Amino acid sequence: MSNELLIPRRAAWIALSALPDDLDPAEVAARAGIPWPLSGPRDVPAVADALHRVWRAAMSLGAAPTLPFEVGLRVPFGTYEVIDYLAGACACVGVGFEKLARYFDLITTTLRWQVEGAAEPPSVTLRCNSHSPEERTISLQYALGVTFGHMNASAERPLHFVEVALAMPEPPSRAPHEDFFGCRVRYGAELTRCAFTRESWETPLVRGELGLRQVLEQHAADLLARTRSETNELRAVRMAIHERLPDGAPELGTVAQAVGMSTRTLQRRLRDAGTSFAAVVEEERSSAARAYLGDQALAVSEIAYLLGYSEASAFVRAFKRWTGKTPNQFRAAGASVATTP
Repeated sequence: MSNELLIPRRAAWIALSALPDDLDPAEVAARAGIPWPLSGPRDVPAVADALHRVWRAAMSLGAAPTLPFEVGLRVPFGTYEVIDYLAGACACVGVGFEKLARYFDLITTTLRWQVEGAAEPPSVTLRCNSHSPEERTISLQYALGVTFGHMNASAERPLHFVEVALAMPEPPSRAPHEDFFGCRVRYGAELTRCAFTRESWETPLVRGELGLRQVLEQHAADLLARTRSETNELRAVRMAIHERLPDGAPELGTVAQAVGMSTRTLQRRLRDAGTSFAAVVEEERSSAARAYLGDQALAVSEIAYLLGYSEASAFVRAFKRWTGKTPNQFRAAGASVATTP
């Protein structure tokens, strides 16, 4: 199974989990051909249009065309792990957007952010390379909702926009967009562009921490380099493993089935790539641990649970083996960078 199928599965699961209260996720899932309830992304059918099935199903039940934006605003901070934590650890909104744009390929290559922080007013532009107008409208809105929702929640003060242009048809109601942006929205634009007041662009972030940002950025850079050098097959294996971490150490047979291979074929493909199943599981646990440690609100015991460890002590020992530091020392090392002259 390719990475292009696993990513929509995860996005569909996130969207179903964040539907507004007036939509029954079970009914939406049924119309989208997705079993309910879901224990995680792996329960979503492996189809390329899984996310868009969710949107179409919801709209057939009376949801407004602005639903992707509204759902995006409801997606919890931390859902996109290292990207969320890295952007949130920046000093201010503008720097957060710069880091987001640099590493957004870790989430999707369909969308591209362009940041113009030196311009007056400072702005961000979002482009979507989908050939389908419907998919462009949905993807742009969802990305705007998630990104601005997380940034607004992370900022010390609410964001203020001076101009918003969206590359989508005008919806029946402008309220969901204009209530959030606080200004009149221009629809039918060639590009999706949102301009901020200079004060908003320079607003500090409540999670801002230089040392942690530097640690997370190095991790994001390593992940991006690895992602660009690996085959789609290996990326799919990593994602299948990642999805199963909360259930304990993933089993070879389960992951092989998830990516559409026999166990022998999977072992051979990993061997040809110069690695092994056990090594990839360790790498995914280590990678997720570093990202989770970027969220100061997560206790070490909670992170251990998210990574499938039955006891926090087992996670602490594993993390020290990976990094030479305990989780708390890793966090403290990030803090010490911020205070180093």
